[in-house]
Amino acid sequence: MKLSGHVHKSLIFFLVFALFFIVPVSDVYPEEVVLSDVVIAFDGPKEFKSQLNTVVPYKKGQVVNEDDLRVHFEKMRQSGLFSDITYELLSNGIGGQALKVDIHKALRVRNVNVDGNYPILAKNIKKLIALQPGTDFQPGLIPESVEAIRTYLEKNGFFESRVDIEVKREQRHDVVDLLIRIHHGVTYHIDQIFVTGTHQFSEQKIRRKVSQISRFRINRLKKNLTKIKKMYARHGYIKARVSLEGLVFHNDTRKVDLYLKIRENKKFKLQIEGNSFFPQRRLQQVTKLAELRSYDRYAINNGKERLQRYYEQRGFPNAQIASDVIKPDKKSVIAKYSIEAGKRVALSNIHFDGNDELGTKKLKKVMASQESSFWSRQYFNQDKLWKDRDHLQNEYTRWGFFEAQVAQPTWTENRFGDQKSVLFQISEGPEYRLGEISVASDEPVVTGDLLEVGGLKEGKAYQEDKVEEARARILDALLAEGYAYADVAVLKQLAPDAQRVNIEFSITRGPRVVVRTLVIDGHLHTREAVIRKNLKIKQGENFVYQKMLDGQLNLRKLGAFASVRITPVGFEERQTGIDLVVNVVERKSLVMNLQGGFDSRHWGTGEFNLTKYNLFGTGRQLNMRLIGGPKYDRGEVTFYSPRVFGANWNLSTQAFGQYEDEVYYAAASYGAFASTLKNFGPHWTFGFKEQVSHTSVFESISDIAALGDSLFDNTFNEFQLSLLLDLRDNFSDPQRGIYALAQNELNTDLSNVRNNFNTVRFSLNHYHGFFKRFTLVNTIRYGHTFELANDPRIPVNKLFFMGGSDTMRGFTEDGIDPSGGTLMMIYNTELQLRLTQAVKLAGFFDAGLIGDDVNAVTIDDVRESAGVGFRYFTPIGPIRLDWGFILDRRSGEPTNRIHFSFGYFF
Repeated sequence: MKLSGHVHKSLIFFLVFALFFIVPVSDVYPEEVVLSDVVIAFDGPKEFKSQLNTVVPYKKGQVVNEDDLRVHFEKMRQSGLFSDITYELLSNGIGGQALKVDIHKALRVRNVNVDGNYPILAKNIKKLIALQPGTDFQPGLIPESVEAIRTYLEKNGFFESRVDIEVKREQRHDVVDLLIRIHHGVTYHIDQIFVTGTHQFSEQKIRRKVSQISRFRINRLKKNLTKIKKMYARHGYIKARVSLEGLVFHNDTRKVDLYLKIRENKKFKLQIEGNSFFPQRRLQQVTKLAELRSYDRYAINNGKERLQRYYEQRGFPNAQIASDVIKPDKKSVIAKYSIEAGKRVALSNIHFDGNDELGTKKLKKVMASQESSFWSRQYFNQDKLWKDRDHLQNEYTRWGFFEAQVAQPTWTENRFGDQKSVLFQISEGPEYRLGEISVASDEPVVTGDLLEVGGLKEGKAYQEDKVEEARARILDALLAEGYAYADVAVLKQLAPDAQRVNIEFSITRGPRVVVRTLVIDGHLHTREAVIRKNLKIKQGENFVYQKMLDGQLNLRKLGAFASVRITPVGFEERQTGIDLVVNVVERKSLVMNLQGGFDSRHWGTGEFNLTKYNLFGTGRQLNMRLIGGPKYDRGEVTFYSPRVFGANWNLSTQAFGQYEDEVYYAAASYGAFASTLKNFGPHWTFGFKEQVSHTSVFESISDIAALGDSLFDNTFNEFQLSLLLDLRDNFSDPQRGIYALAQNELNTDLSNVRNNFNTVRFSLNHYHGFFKRFTLVNTIRYGHTFELANDPRIPVNKLFFMGGSDTMRGFTEDGIDPSGGTLMMIYNTELQLRLTQAVKLAGFFDAGLIGDDVNAVTIDDVRESAGVGFRYFTPIGPIRLDWGFILDRRSGEPTNRIHFSFGYFF
């Protein structure tokens, strides 16, 4: 039946009308309700209840939107703090609705311990489980963790092992401790090894490679099969295959039989003729034939191209390489490369013509090609020079020469054909300056303030780096105002007639973002107030991503946490309200260390170290340290606060007592000090220290004849200021950089306030690496005690001494002048050669002088020594062995001396 047009329109109207009544209005417009009550059912630790108002930020009488409720609680689920959150609105029958929320706090894994793991290390077992300290406890992960451990044990030779993971829950903090109990299964030993397919090597040799003295381990077997494969490759069988065909276990004898199958394939030989410049082994590696395990014509031709590039990049522009494949029989293949290298061409000079504005030194700095010198041989490489032309073009653009043209390089050759001089022709064109500087934004912004923040001035010379810095400053200003999703692009428009560059900062501002909630989890012992204080972030303030990172760093600096993670829930979705979830994992609060050491100055020492981290939940530390040895004893108690007076200050207070038996005197002392340090950026550190100490000198076992009036008991107040600059590229093994330390110490005798003096110390270390394996270290040290009163009495413990492993090697400890001095100058230089990543050899020269008056010292007072040394680097410093020889030996002095010590002295 066909409907008329009038009936068709009526039917459509009726359906729309009916749909309006059938579909609730709340589905089109979210319903707003007034909360008559808020009821929270919480399953979790009492300590977390104080944060429930953050998790459920709703109050009685508040008007809420159902969509907002759904979004908020979905965010809370995503935070990972809760195993489940459910809510519902219940009508009270008089127009209001009650919000009922059920919250189940997620359990956290606190500790994972292992029992019965010997001989396997516990840390290897812990790596296998998915439940790590600080993560959510998910019972469903236990079976797969058990299976992973069982598989690992089987690979290590323990078959049919039983693994149990015991879960112990602590109700108070809502954490669990896991105990992995391992019951080792049976072990097998290899009985018979059956080998088929080997012709190059005897079956007996293959068996020796596979056999295992201890228990049979599958992972060890795989390594041995790989070794056999490499052995075949070394003898030319690069396509050899070694496979395990089967295992037969004998449960009655605990033996296992192995069945191995070998496919040798063809024997391959690589011949390289005509090479006289590079190690043959290196060229074989360049071809990559053995690495790729291929010797067809395609692979051999690719090897030829690699050799061609290798020679050209190392100064052989005219090298000619031919390749051929020879098959003497069905069982062997020979790849032959014939090389005619030609003359090796050095890059003698790089010249520029037309560079009136940008200096030669500045241009050479951006080039990959460098001129050859006595210290560094550089060779002609055409490809590299062409790339350098692009680098030069970009450099001119960077400095505002937008019309500059850098031609392709040309070169000339000397009459011997072994050196080339390169010339770059440059047409610089005009230098552009900054024209109109403006801001365009999708949302209202204070243009004048942002331009002032950018710092660019019209009429100044254009510099790309300055423009980028201005863009970054403008973006930082927007981010600091809470526009977390802001972006700033730079649009440049050239005005050739005026030789100006108009700059427009195009801003996509986006909405202002605030910290809606701040939830802290994992602080079992740390006070919540301590965490919030160090975060420096409050609910309701603008969300600044960098401030969040700074807060995370501040928490790590406390030293109380093994890990700190802050998750901005809603940031990736670009929402205007961010929920910050701070997840911390506390480290062990009580740590004990026992150490031992030896050096040629103090002989052997033993150390006991006990540290209490996170003292009373404040993030502070208490340390007790005891050192004992034949010549040195010390005990100290230190209270350390990682952060005071701001984020980068720390404070240490210490009480100590010690006994030291030096070469020419012995003394006991006790005292206390307070010190603080502040970092100014990544390189500068400022510190001051106030110390009061009393020293008792044992004259009966001291050298009275040498030290005279310096041997007396004393009580001094020391006020010290220090400034440190650290530009080293590596703390434990520097290759480049500078390390400088300046100190000023004011000493006041508390038993005689007129007896005071000032001591200045300065040291400068410079590290210069070259030729990859060499490092030249130069050190200058200066110390001088100035009089602040007439004829002050300076005690022996305040004098400078010289000689020994940390000043002048080759001399006895403090042996250059037994009477000490108030002036010391030392120069040390050392050339280090790296043999391996952890081992270095060193040659050194030391020079220095010690005296009492800078105007009275002469060149004859300078003492000198030289020698060789060995360095073994550990993560916390080097072990040093030095053999020094006195170059200006005097009567009664030894010819040489061996020094053994740990750590750096410069």
